[in-house]
Amino acid sequence: MGRGTIKIKMFDGIVKTLGDVRYIPDLKKNLIFLVTLDSIDCSISIKGGVMKVSKGAMVIMKGQKTGNLYKLIGKTVIGAASVSTHASSSNDNSELWHKRLGHLSEGGMLELHKSKLLQGVKSCKLDFCKFCVFGKQKRVSFKAAFHTSKGVLDYVHSDVWGPIKHISNGGARYFVTFIDDFSRKAEAVNTDCYLVNRSPSSAINHRVPEEVWSDKQVNFSAMRIFGCPAYVHLRNKERSKLDPKSKECIFLGYEEGVKGYRLWDPVAKKRVISRDVVFNEAQMLNTNETSSERQGTQWR
Repeated sequence: MGRGTIKIKMFDGIVKTLGDVRYIPDLKKNLIFLVTLDSIDCSISIKGGVMKVSKGAMVIMKGQKTGNLYKLIGKTVIGAASVSTHASSSNDNSELWHKRLGHLSEGGMLELHKSKLLQGVKSCKLDFCKFCVFGKQKRVSFKAAFHTSKGVLDYVHSDVWGPIKHISNGGARYFVTFIDDFSRKAEAVNTDCYLVNRSPSSAINHRVPEEVWSDKQVNFSAMRIFGCPAYVHLRNKERSKLDPKSKECIFLGYEEGVKGYRLWDPVAKKRVISRDVVFNEAQMLNTNETSSERQGTQWR
């Protein structure tokens, strides 16, 4: 007998490290005890033969009922294979969530961290990010007039942006934003507005706009880094028996009203919606790519 750590690639492609694992050669099955998960503040739900283990708002494990046990959906990672996914849960994932949330500020991340919505975040301290400077630097402005609204849609801000240099596949050259002053909910620019709606707003006492609008807690478990490589599963009718079972795409965002992701297929030059996706976020965390190098790829 002995003790050690193992890495498991979970149902969503994320690698988790399990510590203090006992090695018992005579044991016929690998077991994860629910009492151990409960001791680290995990919650467990079972429905329709599927067990979900959550930490905060994030589902971190899934198990499928097999006989009298629930079999973990995932596989053991050996050696260097884990480099294709992000770091183990023992590390601070502040940088990962900063990019997942569209380069959200430290203050915004701290508000979400206080609500225990960001798994693996410890400090909310971020290193210098040049992309934040490129996208957010502002001049010092004059003090603006102050007003408050008492209900949803009492006061709506609107702005038109364009014409855009690169026309979209649908022929669009402009986009318009609508922001409800009470809830700060924006309806435009897909992923960017999706993240704005799920980031704390100082205009509403650091509450999350989507939660104010819908009166429901936001689930962050499906969030991934915009632009990261994403491998989409191909259905049987989309491939022959000897073809690869997935194709590489680029993650674009989240599809409204559907439990799926929006992706860009660079070969077919079309958008794809799928929920059967494995993400490689580590490439985005480790890249030293400059902004000029990124200009070769256009997502419209």
